[in-house]
Formats: sequence, structure tokens, C-alpha cells
Amino acid sequence: IKSKSTDATIKVVNSSNKEITSGLIATGQKISITVNGKTSTYNVVVYGDTNGDGKISIGDYSKIKSSIQGKISVSGAYKEASDTNKDGKITIGDYSKVKSFIQGKIKNID
Repeated sequence: IKSKSTDATIKVVNSSNKEITSGLIATGQKISITVNGKTSTYNVVVYGDTNGDGKISIGDYSKIKSSIQGKISVSGAYKEASDTNKDGKITIGDYSKVKSFIQGKIKNID
């Protein structure tokens, strides 16, 4: 972005609106880009990162499983991140995809 506009600023904030200056980009964060005084803000969704820590791990597929079982409810960016096959539903297919990624059977979620 800076290569296209030297006066651009980029700000990343977490779900509590606290600025993030290092670490992983994660589900639930927001990225604001300001160019020539105009700001555009984007919600971050990392497919498979259902708990918002920026990694795809056992906690993520556990959260998907709990959602499928009706033990928890996910919403917003976290619901979108859980729907790894992008069919509008959180199902066993999403759970299996995240589990396969963690096990190294597939190389990416998209």
C-alpha cells in the first residue's frame, strides 16, 4: 500500500479496539487504511481461525465442534471463519477441513 501511496497509513486493532503493532493478523481484528484523508476499514476473517488468535490449531476445531453440537454460538467474523467451505453453514465438513489442516493432510484452508 505504501508503495502506491507514500502518505498511506495502516492501523490494525483488536476486537477491543486496541491497536496491534506486532504479531499475527487474526479473525476479529480490523484493518483501517487511510489514503489522502479517506479511511476504509475492513474486518479480518482468517478461515479456520475461529478463536481469533491468528493461528489454526486444536482450539479452533474444538470451537467448530462445540458450535455444531449446539454447545456454543459463534457470530460475526468468528462464524465466517468457522465456515471454511463458505457454504453459509457450520458443519462437519468445516470441522474436518480444519482438522485435516492441523494434521498436515492439506496445506491451506482456502
